[in-house]
Amino acid sequence: MTLSTGTLLSQRYEIRAFVGSDGTLEVYKGLDLRLGRDVAVTVLEIRSINDPDKLLTFEKEAQIRASLHHPRIMTIHDFGHDASCAFQVAEWLDGQSLRKKLKSGLIEWVEAARIGRAVIEGLALIHAKGFTLHVLDSASVFLQRDGTVKLFAYELKLIEGSGYAAANRDGMRSLAKLLIRCTVGENPVPSVIEQSRELSALRDLAEGNDLDTVQLRSKLEAILREKQAVPAKGAPGRWITAATLLLCIPGLAVLYSRKTKAPKSPSTETIAAPGPAEEPKPAQDSDAQRLYLYGMQLLDNRDPESLRRAQTYLQGAVTREPNYALAHCGLADCYGYMGLMGLLPKAEAMQSSQASIQRALGIDPKTGEAHSAMAFLDCWYKLDLKDAEKEYLLALDLGPKSASIHDGYGVFLANTGRLELGLGHIAKALELQPLSRPFRTNYAVFLHWAGRSKESMEEFAKVLEQDPSRSDTLIHYRDVLEQQSRLEEAIAVSAKLAELNAIPDRDASALKTAFDAHGVKGYWNERVRQMEQSPAPEPVHLAELVLQQGDKDRALRLLARALREGSLLAAKIPQDPAFEPLRQDPRFRQLVKQVRPQES
Repeated sequence: MTLSTGTLLSQRYEIRAFVGSDGTLEVYKGLDLRLGRDVAVTVLEIRSINDPDKLLTFEKEAQIRASLHHPRIMTIHDFGHDASCAFQVAEWLDGQSLRKKLKSGLIEWVEAARIGRAVIEGLALIHAKGFTLHVLDSASVFLQRDGTVKLFAYELKLIEGSGYAAANRDGMRSLAKLLIRCTVGENPVPSVIEQSRELSALRDLAEGNDLDTVQLRSKLEAILREKQAVPAKGAPGRWITAATLLLCIPGLAVLYSRKTKAPKSPSTETIAAPGPAEEPKPAQDSDAQRLYLYGMQLLDNRDPESLRRAQTYLQGAVTREPNYALAHCGLADCYGYMGLMGLLPKAEAMQSSQASIQRALGIDPKTGEAHSAMAFLDCWYKLDLKDAEKEYLLALDLGPKSASIHDGYGVFLANTGRLELGLGHIAKALELQPLSRPFRTNYAVFLHWAGRSKESMEEFAKVLEQDPSRSDTLIHYRDVLEQQSRLEEAIAVSAKLAELNAIPDRDASALKTAFDAHGVKGYWNERVRQMEQSPAPEPVHLAELVLQQGDKDRALRLLARALREGSLLAAKIPQDPAFEPLRQDPRFRQLVKQVRPQES
């Protein structure tokens, strides 16, 4: 993946330099813009982001690591994710890993003992929290320039049942191997370490839950004297192991405890899970709940990549818990938007969405989000505005605190001629979920529809300040600028869309060239040309552009075609201000009657 310098994560962490990679993880040096400090950013590669199990594991590890507050353990500050990656943010350490240091040669025993005692202190806290390191090696230890030793607590494993003594014993065995590697190089007889008497003594003391460091020191000293006096084949491995443990004795008492009770499980609330403002009905399975929250956050982005990933997470949630009604509702919304954006064929999107809705209603008929999803299909897929309103009203009655229901109903009202009432519901959605970019984008668009252009521009400014790189918001913004005849600003937005790869560079350049050469007429001719050359030009969108050319007849033909073909944008035809020049045309009024039969 390799993020480019200057990439901004969560509008807070700026990527400054690539440090290295390890398997599916990439590490960067970053800057916390809010606090003005250097940080280490560990990023999970995008193909793993699309794997719900890997993402959950990555987040859970961040939560556990954030609970390990100790001067010998690298501190975790934050966890986050967006449409492109998931990341952990940790303190920036200035120095080098033990592995890198060993490339320059072995280290002295005194230094090895100091490192060993520091590692023991870190392991003690990890074990006290109920976990153990999957691997303890030279890459797990970091040596700062000021001499501080830090432990990287990656790949933690839960200690099962009464396995604390075994975890401690295994930790010391790994530490012994590590320090032997530091001081005398790779051990040629690894089986000697596994079978050594001093580790047997250590195991007996640990399993007997009666550690006496004085007694242990005495035993190890005796073994050391014996091996030094009577060298034999394999003996170096034995006495070096003994010496290593002996030098680390001051830390051993920290590692072992007389208590037999397992420690409390670490808090899962260290890092708040992302999700909608409304309180979802909880799942029985915590992983299903988290996948649902991830999916809903991605669904809120409303861009193609986020919708595909949202589908993966929401499907993962219902796989883990088939009777999770809210997750089925999320899937229904996801399929609905994917059809609306052309990511799925209309028939497939509607069939999949309906199946998820029925599944949710079969689990809980009073799920407001299911009725809201049904209303969405009634409005945009079936053009049945009467049934859509019934479903929205029922959804609001069942879920009055659901931001998504208020937003959906607000969009419906705005498209059926009740702009101020619709704006009120979208404002309510923003009150419940103030950071929702699509809700605020909808609010900005419909303020424009209501003729409140200044307020519309203010709302667009807010949402673009929140995230200036969202192509779907920029496309809506460009549409509004075009309808306000602010074409030079629209050209600048097209250039930004090209930077984001949302439109080809040549299209953005061609628009500017056409405008510079032929003015307003040149601009609209180029816009129409580009739309006509797209793979499947949407007839309602094309009608908007053709109308700007002044060709009313062709615009009307395109709108009639949209209705014949069941365009998913047909519901917006009567109210869209882009069609204002057609309002008095009898042919347009006939088209409006097909959308809203009650219109005279």
